[in-house]
Amino acid sequence: MAGKRITTEEIYESNLGALKGAVTDPDLWAQWLATVGNHPKESALNCAAIMASPYEDTRELRNAEGWARFGGSIKEGEPGIPTVHRSKAGHLFCDILYPASAVEGADEKRYRGLPPQIDLEDEIDGPAYLAACKKWGEDIAQAGDTAMYAVNARYGIPNDTVPELPSTVLLEDAKALNEYCRAIKNEAEGLIFRLDATIKAERRNAISPVVASAQGEKREVAIKDPLAPATERQLDLIADLRAAGVVSDEDVATLGDNPTKQDASTLIGMYKDDPGFERVQEARRAAREAAVKDPLAPATAREAAAEKDVAPQPVRDAPSPSPERNPSSMNDAARAFAKVASANSAHGAAESQGVLQM
Repeated sequence: MAGKRITTEEIYESNLGALKGAVTDPDLWAQWLATVGNHPKESALNCAAIMASPYEDTRELRNAEGWARFGGSIKEGEPGIPTVHRSKAGHLFCDILYPASAVEGADEKRYRGLPPQIDLEDEIDGPAYLAACKKWGEDIAQAGDTAMYAVNARYGIPNDTVPELPSTVLLEDAKALNEYCRAIKNEAEGLIFRLDATIKAERRNAISPVVASAQGEKREVAIKDPLAPATERQLDLIADLRAAGVVSDEDVATLGDNPTKQDASTLIGMYKDDPGFERVQEARRAAREAAVKDPLAPATAREAAAEKDVAPQPVRDAPSPSPERNPSSMNDAARAFAKVASANSAHGAAESQGVLQM
């Protein structure tokens, strides 16, 4: 396919054809659902493209830029999977995804956010999975059988039933077919996000249990108002961890557009034992200490005080803060989260021309 130019429209039509084929064949429909389980952030149509590709069983896909962050490069002659994405600005753009088998030189020691396969007999996996199912039992009970097929496939849990095929009437309306499949994918994605976070937290706690206090009791830090929006401090830390290559893009993507304190805390906690985590924290502490000494940086001084959970110290020669919050800072958390998502947005804008050189 060297030298051939492929447009977003051509990729869309190809992926739509694969999706239509899936809804008329029980085996392909089950394969599409399993693909949704492995790649819940991809669209329904892109999952159809993955299912129809030579890499249908892969559990890990990235574009060339994503693999480069792990030190990898695409092997010559690998076709990849043409997909269509929408940028933050709403533009459609083309991208090629590659599995690990198509890459050479990637760091195998770095955590890459693979879907957790569950061994129920394992002393860590079994209790972690059961704890997640217990925590989200009501959501699991309310989920449709089709979405649950995708969820079970993600974790390697056998499915007792064969998923029911959609009505063939949907084949006559591409929009209706896409919306039907998107609804299944979104339902599975939401449940997978919650289960993944709990499973990872349970695994982490089992491998690195909470250190007992001098009195022999576990020390636990309760999150005040865990369903409130994530704080600026949390989002800034996640952005710095991502910039340092500690947190993966896939894990950041699981936060969604409106992460809660609990979501951010769970993600941060996943990487606390990573050697890079302490390096990032040391750099942040050094930056705050330098800022505190600078009388022209009162905002940074307040941030440093907040990080230590103590009352902010007044900055020398700085005026006393107004009792009313400065309106310009009311969207601090939103701006901080925009910092986390900026890489995805920039990538989308850069490729918004909708044409790929194959």
